[in-house]
Amino acid sequence: MEIQKQAGSSEFTRVKAFPSLSHSVPPYEPATLLYASNSGLARLYLNGTAIPGKTRFNLRFAVNMDFNHRNNSVCWVNANSTWSSFQCASADNLNNTWLIPQPSQHGLGYVNDIAQDWVTGNWYILDQREMIFLCNATMQVCLTLLDGMMNEPRGIALDPVTGYMFFTNWGTRQPMLERALMDGSEKMSLVNTKIVYPFGVTVDFPNQHVYWVDGYLSHVERVDYNGENRRIILKLKTDESPYGISVFENFLYVTSWKDDSIKRISRFQGHNVTTFPTNLMEPMHIHVFHRQRQPEVIHPCGQRNGGCQHICIPLWQGRRPVASCRCQPGHILVPQGSGNCVAFQPQAFLIYAKGRPGMIKGLNLDREDNSEVMIPITSLTRPTTLDYDVRTQFIYYADIQRFVIERRNLNGTVREAVVTSAIFNIEGLAVDWMGRNIYWTDEDTTLFQGVSSIYVCSMENPEKRKMLLHGNLTNARAIVLNPRDGYMYWSVWHFTSRGRQASTASQSVIERAWMDGSHREPFVISELQWPNGLTIDFKEGYLYWCDGYHRVIGRVKLDGTGREVVLRGAVLSHPYGIAYHEGFIYWSEFQSGAIKRVKLGGDKDPEQLKQESPYIFDLKVFTNSSQQDGNDCTSGALQCADLCLATPEGPVCACAKARHPDPSNPKKCITIVDFTEPSLCNVREFQCKKNLRCIDKRYICDGDNDCMDGSDEDSSPGGICEHAQCKGDMFKCGNNQCIDPHWVCDGDKDCANGLDESEEQCLVPYCSADKFRCKISGHCIPHSWVCDIDRDCGPDDDSDEHSTCDYAECDAMDFKCDNKRCIKSLYVCDGDDDCRDESDEKFCHQICANTTSSGTAVSPLCANVCRNITDPALCADTVGCTPCSGFTTCLAVYQMCDKELNCPDGSDETNYGPNPCKVNNGGCSHLCLLSFNGTRQCNCPHIMSLGPNNMTCIHNEEVLLLSLGDEIRGVDLTKPTHDIIPRIPSPKVKNVLAMDFYASKKRIYWADAEVNKVMRVSLTGSLIETVIDTVLIAPSGLAIDWLSGNMFVTSLGATKQISVATLDGEFLIPIIKDNLTHPLSLAIDPFNGRIFWSDIGENEGVFMATMVGSNVTVVSSPTSNKLLSNASSLSYDSKDRRLYWVNLGTNTIQYKDLVTNRLFNLEHRPSDYVSRPEAFVVYQDFVYFANSSGTICKMDKTTGNRFEVVRSGLGKILSLKIYDASVQNGSNACTQNSLPCAHLCLPTQKTTKECHCAVGYKVDRKVHTRCIGDDGILIYSSDAGLNGLSVISPLTVGEALTSIPAVGSATRLDFDSNQDLIVWADSNRGTITTIGRDGTNRQVIVKDSKGVEGIAVDWVANNLYWTNPRDNVIEVCRLNGSEHFVILANDLEEPGAIVVVPSTGHLYWVDHGANGARIERATLDGGNRSILVNESLQYPVDLAVDISGNHLYWVDRRAKTLERINLDGTGRTVLLDEATLQQPVAVFAYSNNIYWADK
Repeated sequence: MEIQKQAGSSEFTRVKAFPSLSHSVPPYEPATLLYASNSGLARLYLNGTAIPGKTRFNLRFAVNMDFNHRNNSVCWVNANSTWSSFQCASADNLNNTWLIPQPSQHGLGYVNDIAQDWVTGNWYILDQREMIFLCNATMQVCLTLLDGMMNEPRGIALDPVTGYMFFTNWGTRQPMLERALMDGSEKMSLVNTKIVYPFGVTVDFPNQHVYWVDGYLSHVERVDYNGENRRIILKLKTDESPYGISVFENFLYVTSWKDDSIKRISRFQGHNVTTFPTNLMEPMHIHVFHRQRQPEVIHPCGQRNGGCQHICIPLWQGRRPVASCRCQPGHILVPQGSGNCVAFQPQAFLIYAKGRPGMIKGLNLDREDNSEVMIPITSLTRPTTLDYDVRTQFIYYADIQRFVIERRNLNGTVREAVVTSAIFNIEGLAVDWMGRNIYWTDEDTTLFQGVSSIYVCSMENPEKRKMLLHGNLTNARAIVLNPRDGYMYWSVWHFTSRGRQASTASQSVIERAWMDGSHREPFVISELQWPNGLTIDFKEGYLYWCDGYHRVIGRVKLDGTGREVVLRGAVLSHPYGIAYHEGFIYWSEFQSGAIKRVKLGGDKDPEQLKQESPYIFDLKVFTNSSQQDGNDCTSGALQCADLCLATPEGPVCACAKARHPDPSNPKKCITIVDFTEPSLCNVREFQCKKNLRCIDKRYICDGDNDCMDGSDEDSSPGGICEHAQCKGDMFKCGNNQCIDPHWVCDGDKDCANGLDESEEQCLVPYCSADKFRCKISGHCIPHSWVCDIDRDCGPDDDSDEHSTCDYAECDAMDFKCDNKRCIKSLYVCDGDDDCRDESDEKFCHQICANTTSSGTAVSPLCANVCRNITDPALCADTVGCTPCSGFTTCLAVYQMCDKELNCPDGSDETNYGPNPCKVNNGGCSHLCLLSFNGTRQCNCPHIMSLGPNNMTCIHNEEVLLLSLGDEIRGVDLTKPTHDIIPRIPSPKVKNVLAMDFYASKKRIYWADAEVNKVMRVSLTGSLIETVIDTVLIAPSGLAIDWLSGNMFVTSLGATKQISVATLDGEFLIPIIKDNLTHPLSLAIDPFNGRIFWSDIGENEGVFMATMVGSNVTVVSSPTSNKLLSNASSLSYDSKDRRLYWVNLGTNTIQYKDLVTNRLFNLEHRPSDYVSRPEAFVVYQDFVYFANSSGTICKMDKTTGNRFEVVRSGLGKILSLKIYDASVQNGSNACTQNSLPCAHLCLPTQKTTKECHCAVGYKVDRKVHTRCIGDDGILIYSSDAGLNGLSVISPLTVGEALTSIPAVGSATRLDFDSNQDLIVWADSNRGTITTIGRDGTNRQVIVKDSKGVEGIAVDWVANNLYWTNPRDNVIEVCRLNGSEHFVILANDLEEPGAIVVVPSTGHLYWVDHGANGARIERATLDGGNRSILVNESLQYPVDLAVDISGNHLYWVDRRAKTLERINLDGTGRTVLLDEATLQQPVAVFAYSNNIYWADK
C-alpha cells in the first residue's frame, strides 16, 4: 500500500496497489496525449512536444474521440448536419485511416462523446438527443441503455474494472455528474449542486475517483465513486473554457479553449499548472494514450464475448465478474439466462411516440419486462401521431417538423416516406386496414384561422390522394376509424374568431362522418375543451377520448348513447394519446412523460408503465389479433381504380385528385385534361414547389428554408431567387441568401450553408455593414480607416493596412514616406517624425536638394532657407539651423560633417571630439540631441519651448491652434514654425470647422462635420475621446463656456438647432430651434450669459441671445449692414466687449461694439495679404486671421496697424484658436456659492442663472436645482442608439429621452425606475450595460457572455435576470454586476424573452426549442417551474407584463399575433392578428395601453 500526502493538506490519499497498471505494453512505451478538435486530431508527448511522424490529421467536425491501446488505434465520429461517419486511424500514423460501419440504429449525426469498453470492444455513444446507446464492435447490434431524463449529455467515461459508467449531463432538473452500471441500470447522481456546465469526465481506476471540468465555473473537480469526498482541484480563470480532461499518474490534462492549450495540473498540488499550446483551435476531447489507461481486466466478457450471441456487458456482483448477455431490440434470450438470441414479438405491445429524443418505441405490456420489443424508429423530430397495419407489419407516423408521413416495418429493414407534399401540421393519423388507406387530419398553420382538412390516400400508391373535408373545419386533431361500420371520428378544438381557444368548453366537439367524407355530423358536443386522443373498443362498441384541459377520460357508445366519465381528477395531468386493449385503458401524459394504464371496472389505482422525458405524444396497442375483419375493399371485389372507401351502406369507389369517375364505369377514373393544381395559398403567400406548403411571400429569399424543400431559396436558373439581391445592411450568406446582421454568430445557423456561424466568421464579434472588422483584435472600425496608412486595429494587427491596399499617389507638392503616407514637403527635415517611420528625417541632404530643384516648398532645415537667415540669433533659434564659427554663414544641421565644406573656415567639417550630450546632458534641461557635426542641440517635449538661453525648456501656454480641415496642429505663438503639441491627423479628424479649448483640464475640443462628432484631446496628445457621438448632424459651430462647464454646438440636420451640453457631453438639450436656417459659427460671453451665432441661410445675420435661448437679438443683418455676407469665425473680445466676425462673401472683417452698439470695419494693411480672410480669432490686442492661401497674419484689433505675417504656406485653414489659460478666468452666476444644478447651469445675466434638465426631465418646482424624470417614456433602440417618446403626446412632444449613442446591437431593453437606470443587452458583443436615464454613469455590468437574448430587471431586489440561448441557461446578478449566478440550467432549449413580477415572486420566459415554442413560469430562484402555454405558438419574440391587470402579453413574429393570458396561465386571448400586424418584434404594457414595434 502506498501512501501519498497532498501538499498543503493534512489529508492522506490512499492509493491502491494495482499491479496490472504498473507496467507498459509494449515495454518502455512513453505515455502520450491524443486530443481532438473541430479541425483535426493530434498526438503529443506529455510535456507538449511534438511526436515525430504523421501524428496530426486535419479534418472537420471530429469533436469526440477514444482509443484502443491493444490494436494501437484511435477512433472518432465525424459528423455535421448532412453526413456522419465513424473513422479510425493508427495511433502511430494518423493518416492511415479506415471506416467503421454505421450503427444499426440511431445514426451518428448527434454524437457528443464516445467511449470504448476495451474488455468487449463495445462502443458507448453519448447522443445529444438525450440518450446513451451501445453497439458491439461491428456496429451491427445496438441497443439503447438510457434515453430519458437526460438533457444535454456531454461526456462519458467507463470503468469495466467495476462495471460502472460515468457521464456528465446538463440536467433535466439540474446539471449533474451521474453514475450507472454499464447496462444502464442503477443510475444515480454523484454531483448535482454547484455544477453548471460539466463537460469532460475521466476516471482514476486505482483510487476510484471521478474527475470532471465545469466549462462555466472553470473548475476542475473530483469525487469518489459514491459521490463523496468532493474536492475542487483547481479554479481556473473564468474565461478559460475548459472542455476535455484525462488523468495519468499524478497529473491531470485539461484542454482549454481560451488559448487553444493543454494544461497539466498536479492532482495533489492544484496550483502546480503547466500550460503548453496546441496547434489546433479549440481542443476538445483528450486522452492519455497508454496501457495503464486500459488495464487488463479478467472478465468472462473478454473471452468469446462471454458466450453472448449479441452483446456482453461486463458487470460485477461484489468481486465476482458477471457476463450480462443482451439482445438487440425485437429479440429475447432463449432459454432465459443463456446467451442465445432469437427473434420474438409479443402478441400485443404498446407503441408510442416521444419528442425528446424524437423516436417511436415499443413497450411490453408486462410491467415486469421492460425489454425493447421492437427496434425503435429514430432520427425523428416531433412524431405527433401514429398507427399500424397488421397485414404488412408497418407502423405509420407523421413527423410534423419534417412535414412527412413515413412508415417502417417492425424488424427495421424497411423505412420509407409515404406522403411528402402539401403537409402542414398533422395531429391525427389512422390506418384503414380494410380499404388499404391512410387517413389524416392536417391544419394549415400558414392561415391564421387554423383551417383544417381531412385527407385519405392509398397505402399501395400514396399518390392517389383525396381531400375529404375542408370547408368549415378548424383545428381538427385526433382521428380514429371504424371501417366495419364505415365511420370516421375526429376531435376538434374550436377557437374564437380571433384564432385562439374559446373560453367556453361547449365549443370543442367530436365529430363523425362516413369514411368517404359525406354525412358529417357532431357526435359529442358538450363539456369538451382539449379532446386529444381517440380510440375504439370494437368488442363493446365504445368510443373513448381524453381531454387534457378537463383531465378527463370519457366514453360514449358508437350509437351516440351512454356517455360517461371513465377517469378524472388528479390521476390525470395532461393526457394526450389513448388506446384500449382487453379491458385496459392506456394513455400518455404529454408534459410529465409518463405512460399509464388503468383496468376498467376494477378497484385498483392507475399504474405507471414507463417514465420518459417529456414530451409523449400518441400511442397505440399493436396486436396481431386485431384488424382481422374485412369488406369488399379488402377482398378487391369492387376493383376500384383509385380509392375504396367504407360507408355504412357499403364500400364505394372514389377518385384521387386530378381525376374524376368514368361516366361509363364509376369504378374507374379518368385523368382531367389540363388539370391545374389549385393553390392552397392566398395572394400574399408563395406555394412551395415540392411539398406545396404556403409561406408568406416576405420570407422568399430571406436565407431561411421556410418551405423545407428549398424552393423558396432556389437561386438556380429559373428559381425564385435567381435574381435576388441583398440589401446593403444585410449579411450575405451566399447563393443570394441574406439575413439580419444581428443573427450572425448568435448560435443559430440562420444561413442555409451555416456561414453565419462558421468558425472564421465567429472568431470575433460581427461588425455592422458600415464597419470593417479587424482580423486579430476584432475591433470594428469605419471603412474610411482602412488603407489610410494608420494602423487603427490595434497592436500586432495590421489587417486594416493589408497587402492589397491601393494607396493614393501623393500630390506633386507632397513627400511620399516609406510607409506610403503623404505629407507636405514643408514638413520634411523639420525635426518632427511626420511620416511616423522617420523617413522624412533621413537623407535630408538629398531630400532638400530634390525639393529645391523641383521648386516645391521646403522646410527651414533645408539649405536654401537656413542660408537666407542673416541674423545670428535667428539662425541659432531656428530649429534645424546652426551658425558657422564666427557666424559668417547659417547652415542646415544636416550639412555638418557631410564631407563638403559649407562654412568659409571649414568648421562644419572639423572633428569635434567626444559626445557633447554625455556630460551633464549637454547643459540641456530636457532633451539633448546630437548633431551631425558633433555639436548638440537642446529640444523640448510638447507644451514647452526653449528659453532665451536655448538650453532651458519653459512651459508655453500660448498655443496657436489651427485646423487644416483634416489635421489639427498647435504651434508656439512666438515661434510659429515649431509644433509644441502632437499633431492630430486624418482619419481621426475629417472636417473640423470649429475648435475651442478648456484650459482647466488642458483639453482641446473640436466639432467634426463629416463624422458628426464632438471630440477632445489633451494638449499632451493622450487618447482622443468622443464627447458627443452622432447625435448631432454636421456640427459646425462650437464654443466652450469654461465658467459654467458647458459647450454649445450648432447642427445642420433636418432640424437646425443650437444645443448645449456639459463638457463631458452629458445632458445635451436644444436651446434654440426657431428661425434657424443655416447656423454656422458660435461665440459666447460666459460672464454675462450670452451666446452669439451667425446664420448664412435665408434668415442671414449675426444674432445674440441668453444662454437659455431667450431674448434673441439681431446684432447685424444685411438690411443694415451691406457688407454682411456669409458671416463666419465669430470671436468675442471679453476685454472690450466686442464681437468680431469675417464676411466670407465680401472678404471683410467687422466687429460690433456691444457697449456703444456701433459697427466697425477693420481695415487691414497691406490689403494683398488679406484678400480673402477666412479663419479668425481675437486675442489680447490683436486679431489673427488666415487667408485663402494658407497665410496666417496678425494686426491691431482696433486700427489694423502693426501688421505681421505669422506663418505662410500652410494650405487652407478652416479654424483658428489661441490657447492661453490666462484668458479663461473670472466668474459668473454659475460659479457663485449656491446649490449646484443637477444637470445644466446656464447663466442668463451676470448674476442670474437658470437650471435646465436633460431631455425627459423637468425642473422640480419646489427645489429649482433638482431634476425630476418624466413618466410615460417609451424607450426604443435603433442603429443610432437609444431614444424615447412620450406615450402621452408622442406626436407633439418630440424626443423624451437624451439620445444615448454607441449602444451596439441593443436587442433587449429594460429599466429600473427607482434608480433611474436604463439597461440594454448587446447581443453581438455579449454585454449588458446600464446607464442613467440622463445619459450619465454608463457601466458594463456583464461582459463576455456567450449569448444574451432577453433581460429583465427586478426593481425590488435590484437584480437583473437574462436568458442565454448559447448555453441554454437563465442567469442573474445584482444591478451593479456583482453576485453572478445561474438559476436555471435544465430543460432549456433556446430561452428568449423574459420578464419578472417581483410582487408575486415569479419570472416568465419564452423557449424556442426544437420541441415547439412555449412560455414558462418559475419563482425568482428558479423553483416551482411550470409550462403556461405550449399550444399554437410559432415564434414568440417578446413578453410584457401588466401587473395591475394581472396579464402577460406576447407578440408572435411568425403567427403575426399579439396575445395575452392571465399570470396564472388561464384566459388566453388574441388581441391583434395578421390583419393589423406584419412582423411584430417588441411589446410593452403601460397605463391600460399596449405598445408594440412592427418591422
